[in-house]
Amino acid sequence: MKRRSVFPLAALPLMAAPAAETPAKKWPNVTMDAKKARRVPDPSGELLIYHEGPTDMLKLMVAGSLRLKPGMSPHPPHARPRCR
Repeated sequence: MKRRSVFPLAALPLMAAPAAETPAKKWPNVTMDAKKARRVPDPSGELLIYHEGPTDMLKLMVAGSLRLKPGMSPHPPHARPRCR
């Protein structure tokens, strides 16, 4: 057997690997209502989580919204170092 005949055989496990993996949960193809979202207590406002889990492309995806209370901030303002 020649070496060039062995190279295609080496790729067989790589081609079979994706079929053996467990498919991730697909991103839901729906419009979420705020009433169905999970509410998380937050001192700066109303935090709603619409999706938290795997998608077809990511191991973890979190989609949510934060409705701030008047005058509140979720974190201090960002500050970048000055260039000289």
